[in-house]
Amino acid sequence: MSLDDLFIDPFQYPPREAVDDLVAEAMSCLPDSRKDLASKVSHAIRTPLSAILGFREVLLMDQEISPEERNHYQEIIVSEMNRLRRFIETVKTFRVMLDGQLVIRRELRDLRSTVETAVERVRADATTKMIRLEVISMESPIMLMADHDRLRLTIELLLSNAMRATAKEGIVDVEILRGASGVTIVVEDSGHGMNVDEVARLFKPFQRIPRPDDNGGELGLGLTLASVIAERHQGSVSVVSSPMSGARVAVFLPL
Repeated sequence: MSLDDLFIDPFQYPPREAVDDLVAEAMSCLPDSRKDLASKVSHAIRTPLSAILGFREVLLMDQEISPEERNHYQEIIVSEMNRLRRFIETVKTFRVMLDGQLVIRRELRDLRSTVETAVERVRADATTKMIRLEVISMESPIMLMADHDRLRLTIELLLSNAMRATAKEGIVDVEILRGASGVTIVVEDSGHGMNVDEVARLFKPFQRIPRPDDNGGELGLGLTLASVIAERHQGSVSVVSSPMSGARVAVFLPL
């Protein structure tokens, strides 16, 4: 079993005994100097995978659960699969970046659809924390020649960071702004905010801002990858924040 196998149907997943191999493969994507992250990598893989396998067993073995419960368990499986996939994409993209082989495959697609897909992949997390998650965009298509898979991962990572920084019943908004020279995707939250020193180190790999409700499964690569992916599109990422005033992360992409 490899990390790529986790992108298949969860009902085809192998038994729990294979998790150690997955952790070892994920660790091989990180620099040798960061083997201290083994516990975080293990947590980021084992936690969602255990939930997926556990609820899968319930769905397969218990035929008497109500339709409502069945739907709820299936929603949890999808949510945890998206969480697991996001982590796998992150470490594998970081490995490719380290090797200098990060390729941008451009195609003309509607940016709104890319953003909405990213939002839906993290919506269950927002629901769990009772965070209001909304997309603000113009009604007309925003056609952009870009690597939309990379951009979708970028937005997912920014949304994940925003929700981690936002308290229960907070707000996370995603806005798409079109200008004369390009389009800007803004992720804004009502969270804890950051001071100047914290903002300055955000773009360095493995830099994380501790949060009270931190689940311990993040590596601190979100802004690093977002910045690199934006730059490969001749764009940029900026962050504006202050303590207790939330944060505003803007990804600019030229048209």
